[in-house]
Amino acid sequence: MNINSLRLSFILKLSIINLLILMVNFDVLAQTDHTIKGNLLDSKFKTPVAFANIKLLKANISSMSNSEGFFAFNYASSSVMDTLLITCIGYKSIKIPLQLSATLDFKDFILTPNMIALNEVVISSLNAKSILKEAVNTSANRYPSPAIFKGYYRESVKRDSFLTKYADGLVEFYVERKKDNNLKTDLRVLQSRAKELPIQEEEEKINEFNSLISINKIIKFISLTEISPLDSNRFEFYNYSISEFSEAGKALYRIDFEPQSNTDKVVLGGKIFIDKKTKLILAIDCKVAAGSEKNLKTFNLLGTKISAVSTGLYIRFESNENSYSVKYIKESHGMVFSGKKLNQKNEFTSELLITGLQTNNFIPFTNGTYNKRSLYSRGNQYTDNYWENPKLIPNVSQESIFLQKWTGNNLLNE
Repeated sequence: MNINSLRLSFILKLSIINLLILMVNFDVLAQTDHTIKGNLLDSKFKTPVAFANIKLLKANISSMSNSEGFFAFNYASSSVMDTLLITCIGYKSIKIPLQLSATLDFKDFILTPNMIALNEVVISSLNAKSILKEAVNTSANRYPSPAIFKGYYRESVKRDSFLTKYADGLVEFYVERKKDNNLKTDLRVLQSRAKELPIQEEEEKINEFNSLISINKIIKFISLTEISPLDSNRFEFYNYSISEFSEAGKALYRIDFEPQSNTDKVVLGGKIFIDKKTKLILAIDCKVAAGSEKNLKTFNLLGTKISAVSTGLYIRFESNENSYSVKYIKESHGMVFSGKKLNQKNEFTSELLITGLQTNNFIPFTNGTYNKRSLYSRGNQYTDNYWENPKLIPNVSQESIFLQKWTGNNLLNE
């Protein structure tokens, strides 16, 4: 090869390298950070629509609205167009083409109820308990086992309505259903942070409470019979009513339940949504039924009266042709502590969002499991800002303010 050919070859290689650099740089420059946020409201009552699914179809990013109906996405994309899809059981879906810009603040999305009652004769002939029992068995047998549920967990403590403690982290649960249908579960915490708001010590207040909700036990709600109104052995204590609806061409059952008036054995009231065709449970909402507050537990400890005053459980499931799994669990409890000098109310809340599921090619946890009751005890142990993942559920407003105010490296008890 002569000198001119060598020069030409060198120039061509250099040109190709420069072209590749330009292409890469162009792609990087085209990656724009986007923020999309909004609030979901019921069209009739103007109340927040919680736990709705929000998805950007082209970017393939999904999240949920929090208990205040707020959602937010923060992500990078080279696309200038996308489609926002909002779905929630009981409401018409919203599908909106978007021209993406740096920040899109939609303020309020109004969701319209979309449940159309079917033939009343059909509804009256249904047996709510038998349908619920079948749905519980079908759903319990469909969730994968053994499997590793990967997720994001957070917990908070309020004292007299002030948020005082907060922790969140990335977790993995190993779940295996045994022959007796009991669950074997193990937990690993991959990353975590724990924050505490410094509060001046008061003689009549207790600040030392960590969460009373066990991080190890929250996953066990997927067995469903851990939930009182879904346990056939406790059906006798509840009144059940059932309605059949059509939503977006799909037939659904809605089962409403409440404690019988003559019992003090149970306290929960709420609703359950079931896919009529597959007999899979899609959503569960329950809290203390009106008039049942008097049946909540009260006990005395070292001169202090401890009274349960509220409880709530909200679960969402994800279902498609190939899989069925829990997607989101929120558990909350309110308690009042009173004595000669002590008088305070504490609220404990925990949330688990499942972000991934592994059903094969894994080994059950043999070490590194986490056995403490609360995530606070692990403190700050993280390698990146995992909480900025756009797929996570946004914090409610009080949590956001709390996190913005917190500074320093204030670890909780080890």
